[in-house]
Amino acid sequence: MQSSKFEIGDVVPMDGRRKPFGEPCSAAWFIVICGRQRREMVAAAAWLGANGAEECWFPEDLVRKNVRRGKRVFREQVRIPIVPGVIFMLTESAPNWDVIEDRKRYRPLRLGERAVVVREEEMAAMEEVPDRVAQLREAVIEAERQKWEARMPRAGEPAIFTDGPLKGMSAHVERIAGSEVIVLVGGTKVRSTITSLQRNS
Repeated sequence: MQSSKFEIGDVVPMDGRRKPFGEPCSAAWFIVICGRQRREMVAAAAWLGANGAEECWFPEDLVRKNVRRGKRVFREQVRIPIVPGVIFMLTESAPNWDVIEDRKRYRPLRLGERAVVVREEEMAAMEEVPDRVAQLREAVIEAERQKWEARMPRAGEPAIFTDGPLKGMSAHVERIAGSEVIVLVGGTKVRSTITSLQRNS
């Protein structure tokens, strides 16, 4: 005989099943574990919201990726979760975790037997994560740009080939036009690309 999940005092819905969220409680943020793909996280947030959660949120980052559409590939900005498989859920109704896990396999982050409750100040810090990630990425890009500029050959200066059949050979930069460079190698003019050279000072 299958045991009932109901206890004395439970409110039994007309369809005979307990709901994912029960009695009103103090507002609290929980960490919910779900699938790692963004589409799975969006679906989980939508399901939790439709069944009683006040708000569901997960930090995301905007990155540029190659997206294939048919035979063509486009460079587009796409959203990716910063912490895959983790949703922050605000609720003002007590979650029935056994019901949620049984129906959807979404589970809370637990410390022992208890679901972890996230404090407001911790949530405020989490909400700053996307901006901090963007700032860090910009700092890395700027550092790489400065590093490249320090290495980039300049007209009238010596350079050395770092790529291609002339790799390792010294040259003298005569002229730079966009990405094309005209250099002297042993008295002979050679056309090359700026990415195959660096300053040799």
